[in-house]
Amino acid sequence: MAATGLYVPLVMIPRFTTYVGQATYTSAPLDVNDYVAFTLTVWRGPLLGSGSTLSCVFEVSEDADVWSDSGISAITTANTSSSVSTTLTRRWLRVKVTLTGADSALTCWAIGNLERREQGGGNGR
Repeated sequence: MAATGLYVPLVMIPRFTTYVGQATYTSAPLDVNDYVAFTLTVWRGPLLGSGSTLSCVFEVSEDADVWSDSGISAITTANTSSSVSTTLTRRWLRVKVTLTGADSALTCWAIGNLERREQGGGNGR
C-alpha cells in the first residue's frame, strides 16, 4: 500500500457550471495513474424543470474509451454540498451528469484534491 502522498488540486466541474436541457454531460477524461485517491466537494443548485431528474456519477476506465460506473455518486440536496472520496483503481476518471426533462437546468460544481502516489508510477497493473 502506498504511503500518504502530496495533494494536488482537482477541478472536475468548474464553479458555477450550468447544464441546460435533457442530455448527458461528461467532463474531459483525466489520467489519474499517478494518484492513489481523490476527495471532492460537490455542490448543486436547484434542479429546474417540471418532472426533471438528475444523476451525477463518477466513471472510471482503463483506456478512456470504455467507461464504467465507479460506484461513487454525488447527488446532493439543492443548495448544499456533499463530499465524495475513493481510492483510484483505474487509469482514467471522469464525471457524468445526466439530466432528464425537456426544460431541465442545473448549476453545479465539483472541486477537491487528488492524492499523489508516494512510490513508483501506475496503479500496480
